[in-house]
Amino acid sequence: MTLDISGSNALYASRILFYIYNDFKYSFKSLLLAHTLQNEYYRSRDYLIYRIASEFLLMFNEIEISLYISLTTGLNSYCYRKLWFFYYSRLIDGISENEDKKNEYAKYYKNIDRILICGMGGSAIAGDLIKTLYEDESSGFPQSWELPTLDLMHDLINEAHQEGIPVIMHSPSFNGQKFALEAGVDIIAHSMWNWYDSSEQFLDLTFTQKHKDLLLNIASKKVGYQPTFRAIYGEVDLLNDQFIKDPALKNVYPMAYFDWMNTQDGQWGKQKILNREKLVKMINPELFNILNSKFDGAEEMFKGIQEMLKVRMDKVVKLLADSNANLLFATDNGAMNMSTHPPGYNGYLEMQHWLNAGVSLEKIFMAATYNNAKAFHMDNDYGTITQGKIANLLILNKDPLVDITAYDAINSVIVRGQDYYRNTLSANQSN
Repeated sequence: MTLDISGSNALYASRILFYIYNDFKYSFKSLLLAHTLQNEYYRSRDYLIYRIASEFLLMFNEIEISLYISLTTGLNSYCYRKLWFFYYSRLIDGISENEDKKNEYAKYYKNIDRILICGMGGSAIAGDLIKTLYEDESSGFPQSWELPTLDLMHDLINEAHQEGIPVIMHSPSFNGQKFALEAGVDIIAHSMWNWYDSSEQFLDLTFTQKHKDLLLNIASKKVGYQPTFRAIYGEVDLLNDQFIKDPALKNVYPMAYFDWMNTQDGQWGKQKILNREKLVKMINPELFNILNSKFDGAEEMFKGIQEMLKVRMDKVVKLLADSNANLLFATDNGAMNMSTHPPGYNGYLEMQHWLNAGVSLEKIFMAATYNNAKAFHMDNDYGTITQGKIANLLILNKDPLVDITAYDAINSVIVRGQDYYRNTLSANQSN
């Protein structure tokens, strides 16, 4: 089967494909992606297609692609269709006399995401940012993304800053965060959980001085830092049969979805992780042989890898917190389409990971309020309780500077001045 996504259809492609997958469980023999280039703009619809393509999982023993698109991506199309993709004409035209550089910039553009931060229902624009990516082979997989150069990043950051737009870089490796610091990005997304390049050191927990020095430099320069523990712990919980038994989930997910999570089909996320054993064996035999010698089977292998990543994250975040780094609260919610990223509740789980890593309650509070607002240039409207700012508040029954469980002791939620009692917000009102 060939699916042609082109023209205006692409605006709604992610949502349409989500329904196709979940209702009919289609496998697509091929996917024809039609990109439309108009006046040096790549429209938001073209980026949606790019995101769709990146969400495919190659099944290992068949030449087919199984599609899995998150509902979140579909809803976010409301935001994407309101904007043009980041306009590169000034950036590329400005260096048009250098064809090699021009081609290099054009090749990397597709890794860059301009994100609108949307309000309730995707109808209100609260701000925007540029998100870039540095994903190297230190994860154990071959490099599959174009890596930016410092020249490209300096030009991009200068352009963004002229517009008052902060620049984030997804860079969960030592090399990536070293590059991000040299480039001068405003915010680093994700804890440094990939420490080494070589397969022999894939599981190495040695926290070297060079790792510490880089993090101390990040802290001293007050670069924003989003640890996003849930990016890893979401996968940890997919292999944890107890997670789905958390009674809080019955107030987060509708019962129909909750019931589906308890079915065999609902365990697809766990199977996706376990299938990585075949992927590693296929694309990195050296690493597979090392891991296979240390673990008995796929589940033990990936639980072992997850434990390594958890230890690394704890060490990184504890050092940053102790060094008064500019920690920013984020969860990576919706990453990899995981059911273990429950909306809202995922933030509470993230906070508990911060606390377990040794971050103080005061720093957690600051990261989730003022630090975030300031980093994203939204502190004129959010971040503190001040006359004239937008009244988006949580009314808690306990003090969050005394007990982390205060964030789950919610009396009511105020959204733009409108008060909603917590018991009216349950996904299942009978609960």
